[in-house]
Amino acid sequence: MMKGIYIVLLLTLHLYTFAQPSSASGDTLPLTQRNYVGLQGEYAHFSKDLKAWKTVALESQLLHKSWVFLPKLSYSERFEQKAWFTELDLYKKCVNKDYFYLKGAYSASEVFAHRRFDAEYFNTFAKVWEHSVGLKYMHYNGNIDVSLLTASLSKYSGKYYTLLRANLGVQNSITPNILSASIQQRYYHSDLAFSAVNISYGFDPSAVILNGNTTTAVAQNKTFSLGVSTQQAIGSRFFLEARADMIKYTFVSNQRSQFLYSLKLMYTWW
Repeated sequence: MMKGIYIVLLLTLHLYTFAQPSSASGDTLPLTQRNYVGLQGEYAHFSKDLKAWKTVALESQLLHKSWVFLPKLSYSERFEQKAWFTELDLYKKCVNKDYFYLKGAYSASEVFAHRRFDAEYFNTFAKVWEHSVGLKYMHYNGNIDVSLLTASLSKYSGKYYTLLRANLGVQNSITPNILSASIQQRYYHSDLAFSAVNISYGFDPSAVILNGNTTTAVAQNKTFSLGVSTQQAIGSRFFLEARADMIKYTFVSNQRSQFLYSLKLMYTWW
């Protein structure tokens, strides 16, 4: 556990040396074009007899030429267990405005996927449209593997941004039996602020149940999620992101509802 924390912190410090401040004013730059370090708190409670989940995360976004690095370290209390989770996201911009995305994550705890790898390629066309195709892989305790094929389609229309995403995959099988879809509608108040509504339905690969000391990913879940979020600039350096989600899980023989609230404060530089 401590080795994973040390690696993430060392990598963050190493990447920080590449993210040198620019001499040009960046007061009007959106968050995606800034370096930042952020602290996030997350709280979730349930309709069933489950204790509330609490999560604290430290993350950063570091820009270097055509690369974007996003290391993140999370500490969470779930299922009356304490868990650490480390992840690193990478974005690489291409000369034709396309870009690809890579993700690697690790946790020694049973309450998260032990290993996760994502890869996705995004292509922009007709100026305001973008589509993507990618793969996701998660390995859980108990030799449970989840593999997903994911695809998205999005469009900018004035101050509005619409994103559609679908996932199709398998769990410990060669027969596709996992399907989910989501839609996000975002409204930009300005270059520095937006609000969004998210709706999704289908299989949730992160929905787990704890059976003794063994975590089991439940392939037979149908999950409906409705969420709202907003991101606002505070002065020229700080951003605040707030999110609230209502999630209803339907398993084979029972249901549970989850209510999740999240706040993230980010300090930026350029």
